[in-house]
Amino acid sequence: MGLGLLVEAFLQLHQRPEFADLTLIICGGGTPADGPFLRRIRRKLRASGLESAVEFRPDFSGPARRSFLAETTVLSVPSIHGEAFGAFLLEALASGIPVVQPRLGGFVELVEESGEEFWWNPVR
Repeated sequence: MGLGLLVEAFLQLHQRPEFADLTLIICGGGTPADGPFLRRIRRKLRASGLESAVEFRPDFSGPARRSFLAETTVLSVPSIHGEAFGAFLLEALASGIPVVQPRLGGFVELVEESGEEFWWNPVR
């Protein structure tokens, strides 16, 4: 869904001095088919020396979700195809967390209605 783009953005931001303390929480489950992709992501982070700045949290239900939202300062779920509706955006916005999203699908209306617009247009 675009996790590779998010990790690339994280790596690029981390090179800038003002983002030296930036951390990334990757949250949500995966399927067995996601294993090779996630291993590549972990190898890339290890090679960059930033593996310790990234936390993988497979559980995104109940208390884990509340904890995640309480710790998050900016949320981005960089789906490359868009979605008809992003409940995760509503949860973040309701929690006072700004979101950075691709200008795709239902994200457009949700972000525009929030009154805070910041769009991420990754170059592919």
